[in-house]
Amino acid sequence: MTINLPRTYEDITIKQIMQVGDKELNDIELVRVFAGLTHGQVNELPYAMIEKGAEHINEILQQPTSKHFKKIKVGGVDHGFIPDWSELKTKEYVDLTTYCADAITNADKVLSILYRPITRDIGEKYDIEDYNGTKNLEAYQELSATYLYGALVFFSTILEDYKASLAQSLIQATLETKKQIERPAKRLLASVGAGIISSLNWLKETCLKLINWLSYLLRKS
Repeated sequence: MTINLPRTYEDITIKQIMQVGDKELNDIELVRVFAGLTHGQVNELPYAMIEKGAEHINEILQQPTSKHFKKIKVGGVDHGFIPDWSELKTKEYVDLTTYCADAITNADKVLSILYRPITRDIGEKYDIEDYNGTKNLEAYQELSATYLYGALVFFSTILEDYKASLAQSLIQATLETKKQIERPAKRLLASVGAGIISSLNWLKETCLKLINWLSYLLRKS
């Protein structure tokens, strides 16, 4: 008896990770979800096969591909990642912040906002369809989970770059303070750094707050 399990992380679908969510599944449920079996089918499997299959799944779940894809195919149609975050509209922001509060359960919706049909494609530059709500979710559920992971890595990278930029800014602020003898150093550092540090803590809390700042950061780059 054989079962079909994902060979690598790229073979895991959005639908599968949505089914798992943040639940801690036992070996039987883990194999059932990732092999696409019914409860009756999985109950007929030798338990030794369940244990081996669960070990394999747990191993590949620890080895996601971190590549960020700017363009992907959804249902055979070319889709592009949001190309200009400074143009993010309120309706996109509201829905993203809502769905990213539970990004795994809402993975199909998150991807349907991040990746939309390309309307004009000129080399590295492209335009995507205006956002009019989440749709075609079944097609997004069939995509590789790699696309979602890559998008989250993209966000994380921007945040890390921001942290590095913040550190450099604080160093520069300290040097400027030394030059401005007429101002109390403590007072100047507070005015320069406090708001930024507060914003950084705010960024860390949730994916929602990270997206809120992406538009600002990319406009400044």
